[in-house]
Amino acid sequence: AYDLEVLNIGKDVTYIAEQAFFHCYELKEINFVAGGTKPLEIEDGAFLDVAKLKKITLPARLARLDGVATLDACKALVTINAEVGGEFFGSVDGMLTNGVRDTILYCPPMRQGALEIPVGITAIGDNAFANRTELTSLVVPAWVESIGANAFQNCSMLRSVEFVGGRNGNLTIGNNAFAGNKVLSSVSFPGGATKDLGNVTIGDFAFANCDKLLTLVMNDNANIQSIGNNAFEGCSMGELRIAASIISVGDNAFANCDEMTTVEFAENCGDIQFGAAVFTGCNIRSVELPSTIQNFNGGVFQGCDTIAEIKVDPANPYLESVGGVLYNKGQTELLFYPQSKSVDFADSVFFRVHIYHLISYSP
Repeated sequence: AYDLEVLNIGKDVTYIAEQAFFHCYELKEINFVAGGTKPLEIEDGAFLDVAKLKKITLPARLARLDGVATLDACKALVTINAEVGGEFFGSVDGMLTNGVRDTILYCPPMRQGALEIPVGITAIGDNAFANRTELTSLVVPAWVESIGANAFQNCSMLRSVEFVGGRNGNLTIGNNAFAGNKVLSSVSFPGGATKDLGNVTIGDFAFANCDKLLTLVMNDNANIQSIGNNAFEGCSMGELRIAASIISVGDNAFANCDEMTTVEFAENCGDIQFGAAVFTGCNIRSVELPSTIQNFNGGVFQGCDTIAEIKVDPANPYLESVGGVLYNKGQTELLFYPQSKSVDFADSVFFRVHIYHLISYSP
């Protein structure tokens, strides 16, 4: 049906097969007639290569549809509408949702410009916005509680993401949620006027390989508690502030951020559970630890060959620094010896301390 531009599908149709509308090159609009009681199933690939489709209106009786598998080939699709009252599917602001309209399942490929997640949406499904090429900015309001795996992966024009503060519920950012966004330059967790009641968990590889990410704001009031493995690997922040709310940072969380030269810990940081090689491949010159850090594994800086010194607040009752070398208080355990410092084995330091974690040194 090469010349078909508008298609109306009756309420007695219950099944649409794979490739049913394959190569309907001129089809721009599909409308399912409202009403009917018979469940409708739409197979994956039913609209394969319907390249000019801009709008689809779905019936309340729709029982099966995989947005990614069925609609991703409709590269011009701008709007998805759904009849009110569906058990399984609905729509909000032109995007496909679940039946109760609190979870975005799929965003049309040609959604353009700035996006603020609409009121009432508490979750964003896996892959819901993946590979969208026209989104430029994203605001995630405080009512959003879950962002699924790969949800905004490879959005090639996405430049900024802001997570609005003042949240009462927790927010989980899934694995690879924003990975591979090559022009993303700013990610902000500003928090509210007071500390948010809900906490934030950032999943594995969540922002990995966003190699233009220059600005990462993690304010204390945002209540970020966990940063997953490789979460910001391969990003380009020059400096990093570890918020006071953070209690765990995964393996390689900031690995290969080769523009990073400074790491600062919030003054009121508590004990943080660090994974291995958190900053490997970074070009950190110096690190300052606050008075509140208690246990610190030198392996955090494994692979940071450029560190010249570790500084510790003199008020810290657990740790101290002498000549840029990190010890426990009293210098009975050597925790980290910067690789950029030469080692003199005649120095009595190697004979009067118990070496707990000597990660690397230059002979």
